[in-house]
Amino acid sequence: MRHDGVSTAILASLCDMMAGTHPAFFAFRFPFLAYGLQVIILSLLLRAFHVGALRLHGEKDK
Repeated sequence: MRHDGVSTAILASLCDMMAGTHPAFFAFRFPFLAYGLQVIILSLLLRAFHVGALRLHGEKDK
């Protein structure tokens, strides 16, 4: 099975991201993808905090 350089680089970058050793060059080679991932991760975190705050607020009112 043959892999081209781009897919190998993306796969390596994704593995590094999951391992916590995300290379800085990924953001320069694929700025739109890095920005999109940041937006998705931040929106999910904000939603999780918002849902958690609503649940805590609802439990305090009881």
